Amino acid sequence: MGNPNETKMVDILWGGYYTYHTSEGHYSVFRLLDFTPYGYHAALFKERFSEKPQISAVESLGPTIGHVPLDSKRLYYEDMQVIGHSVLVEEELDGYGIYLKHHGYSEEQISELLGNLINKQPAWTASDSLADTR
Repeated sequence: MGNPNETKMVDILWGGYYTYHTSEGHYSVFRLLDFTPYGYHAALFKERFSEKPQISAVESLGPTIGHVPLDSKRLYYEDMQVIGHSVLVEEELDGYGIYLKHHGYSEEQISELLGNLINKQPAWTASDSLADTR
């Protein structure tokens, strides 16, 4: 984990594949579906890698968990690295849509939000000061 007293910049890449080195000594991968100052939404992959994977090793994999909400502070304090990107498609956002429905979003709101994610400009940089806005 990084130093919580240092400002860290994080590349936010909707549809981006991120990897990080775990405490067990391997690399794990997730795909960023959405990001807010308070949390991010990701698809998780079960595969573990002994070395930092290349995008070609993960593009053809399917996520084990299609959606999970996570605290955005995790992006800032772990050594996350973007290894690649592809545009999100509707099917990849099904789990996020279910999550939104269970949190009171209307079908119209869900459709609009997911449509915006599919058409979103892929890159943005955030600082960890966003993680302290609660």
